[in-house]
Amino acid sequence: MKKLLFLLILIVSITINLEADYLQLPDRHIHILAADSLEGRYPGSKGCDKAANYIREQFKNYNLELLADSAYQYFDIIASVTPDTIKTELASKDLTYVLGKEYRPMSFSNDYKVQTEPQNISFVGYGFDIDEDSLKWNDYTDIDVENRWVIILRGDPEMEKASSPFVRYSNDMKKVLVAQDKGVAGVILVSTVAYSEKDDLETKDNEKIICGLPVIQVTRELAVSLIKNNKTIEKIENELNQSHRPNSFHIENKIDVNITMKRNKIKTKNVIGLQKAKDSEEYIVVGGHFDHLGYGGSHTGSLIPDTNAIHNGADDNASGIAAVLEIARLLKDKQLDKNIIFVAFGAEEMGLIGSKYFVSNPIIDLDKIALMLNFDMVGSLDVGDNILTIGGVGTWKESADFLEKYASNNQIKAEFKQEGFGPSDHASFYSNNIPVLYFFTGTHDRYHKPIDDTKYINFAGLKKISKLGSEIVEKASSRDTKISFVEVISPNSNTRRTRMIVTLGIVPDHGAEVKGLGVAGVRPNRPASIGGMLKGDVITAINGKPINNIYDYMHRLGSFEKGKRINIEVQRDGKAIILIIDL
Repeated sequence: MKKLLFLLILIVSITINLEADYLQLPDRHIHILAADSLEGRYPGSKGCDKAANYIREQFKNYNLELLADSAYQYFDIIASVTPDTIKTELASKDLTYVLGKEYRPMSFSNDYKVQTEPQNISFVGYGFDIDEDSLKWNDYTDIDVENRWVIILRGDPEMEKASSPFVRYSNDMKKVLVAQDKGVAGVILVSTVAYSEKDDLETKDNEKIICGLPVIQVTRELAVSLIKNNKTIEKIENELNQSHRPNSFHIENKIDVNITMKRNKIKTKNVIGLQKAKDSEEYIVVGGHFDHLGYGGSHTGSLIPDTNAIHNGADDNASGIAAVLEIARLLKDKQLDKNIIFVAFGAEEMGLIGSKYFVSNPIIDLDKIALMLNFDMVGSLDVGDNILTIGGVGTWKESADFLEKYASNNQIKAEFKQEGFGPSDHASFYSNNIPVLYFFTGTHDRYHKPIDDTKYINFAGLKKISKLGSEIVEKASSRDTKISFVEVISPNSNTRRTRMIVTLGIVPDHGAEVKGLGVAGVRPNRPASIGGMLKGDVITAINGKPINNIYDYMHRLGSFEKGKRINIEVQRDGKAIILIIDL
């Protein structure tokens, strides 16, 4: 009887210990964060709040000091941008068009109230103003469009060519900014057949930037009813594509336009905890994003946008947060030589908003951050190959000396990438001259789909990656010499939608609510710093042309070549200052 009692006590004890261990393991974290009850963790949703609360409780369990507002760093996001159905209308003579079916204001559109008279219209082809040695095309030659609405075709004449010279001029916003410089009253965009065979209206509704003009998209049928020249848009498109010459003209028809956009803001948050060192002013940041796509939809990034279903995001990025929490657990009883900040970033899927807010509104001195480690999609380590991509190794020159050894010790085959930029939160730190390491096990056919579920996670691989991460943090913490930042110049890409342009060497302040472009940082020995630009400046004009936002800035800067001298107007301490800068 005593032996049986002893065995029962032993079994209960082992079971309790196993359950206690399970409570600390990545398995549990992912099962909770990727559960249906969290409804895909869409930024600002109740499910996202539940995820943040869970992460905060784990930080407390690991004895981390809760920073910011009891671990939460709040920021606003634009949840949706929708036209006010009562105050938005488009009409031509006796016809009133149907909002959402025949036309829709673009999410970056400015508001607009019709003048006393209906507005004149002009057709300006693709809306180009190109003057290069090998390419010339100006749709505004010999036509005065000042104070008129213009109809512009979306896309370009060579949509089928991957390396077309028209690429840099084909973006909607680029065309709107060109039209703005011509003094137009507003822009009407219409999709060519090559751009959108179905002629769908744009439904993106979380755009943060507001351009300087009212902009609406109309269907091809509506555009034809406005132009009234007995030609379909497809025929006009084909004529322009074959001739490669402008064919702009005024339209006898006129329109009445009213646009009021409703920009609905909600709060979301980063979750931040600190493992404090005894005597150190330096920090290592360990982070990953905890948001995902909610129920999906056309504006979320879902790869099946027509399906309304919970996108659990087990790999993207419950796995990354599980790794961050596991690293915190593995390090919690260790006395490290540097402070470790653990961050779960919000709203990454909306454009790295949480990490950009963190660096733009720092709770510590950014210059004191020695290194940032980012874990994004680390739950699919292949059982056979065990290949883990580690990006950013070129930003910290000394890292390659030990990363391969540490990876090998954990039965991981590492594939190293040099670049510090990339489509995840580490890019926000690299932009601020902070060395980064980015951990990633690759994309798969579940990416941004409802089938990214817990059952597909390789938990054994995730534990290996978490252990590797903890060892790297320990190694980086124990270094006596400063981890020196190295800027990695990415090779130019020949893909259709990318192009290298001249840069000033600034870090834009995405969190600043100013008219212009705030400067969050200035890189040393780059054109901006040499020309006297300072952190905190607000860029308001380049060569006398206004800068209202990041799009204006990129548009103006993209028209220059290296070696050019430009003047930039900035606001500094309430005063306008002109800087002369050599690119």
